[in-house]
Amino acid sequence: MKIQTILLFAVGFAINASIACKSTAVTSGEVRYISTSNQGDLMEVSARGYGGNERAIIADAERRVFETLLFSGLSGSSVQYPMVNDPNARQTRKDYFKKLLDEQGYRSYLAVPGVPDKVGKDKRTGQKTALVTMQVNVINLRRELERQNLTRKLGLR
Repeated sequence: MKIQTILLFAVGFAINASIACKSTAVTSGEVRYISTSNQGDLMEVSARGYGGNERAIIADAERRVFETLLFSGLSGSSVQYPMVNDPNARQTRKDYFKKLLDEQGYRSYLAVPGVPDKVGKDKRTGQKTALVTMQVNVINLRRELERQNLTRKLGLR
């Protein structure tokens, strides 16, 4: 009986662990931190972008980077937590985020715009895809978010 209980517990733990490891996020939203400049203002990141042509792929990857920084945070970077403090800000400040994300206002915070590696086809979706590397001026982005009252000032809780 004791062995059966332990075996049942082990099987249950293994199943639970395999379910917990699966991500519900689409892998196309993958954003990866690379490095930060010595001054701490520029963050180099890469993201996988999808689209019909190279321009669309770059725009998709750049938008994914900013959505990650603003609403999720980026592991391993100085922006590990979302830059936007209010989880409802996307709904309450629709006009601001429309300009920033939909109308590519985020491009003013790119020190080095997106540079794609070779464009290929995703085996799952058949879409054109590329890994795009860029540098984001996170200090200027944070200052603008502070000015818009979307984040707290550095050092304040």
